[in-house]
Amino acid sequence: MKQKKKEGLSEMEVERNDKGEVLMPRYDCVTTHTARRSGITNMYLSHKFTIVQMMHVSGHKTQKTFMDYIKLSSEEIADEIASMSKKESDMW
Repeated sequence: MKQKKKEGLSEMEVERNDKGEVLMPRYDCVTTHTARRSGITNMYLSHKFTIVQMMHVSGHKTQKTFMDYIKLSSEEIADEIASMSKKESDMW
């Protein structure tokens, strides 16, 4: 939204394809928020920290908002489920 506003005010020049879609290098799409979200997701996937510790770092107050915030692919979710079921079978 900020980019559209800047573009409208002629503060930002963007290149568009014939369909009107904005063309920009991927590195220009990365913001501090993107890096923050990726960092928290990678912390989660490392299994080195508790959810409470990660919530403290990210500033989330509830576990639900934290879990909505981290970005997991379907493959990563499947890996999480597989590792949890393996831990349970190792206990028995």
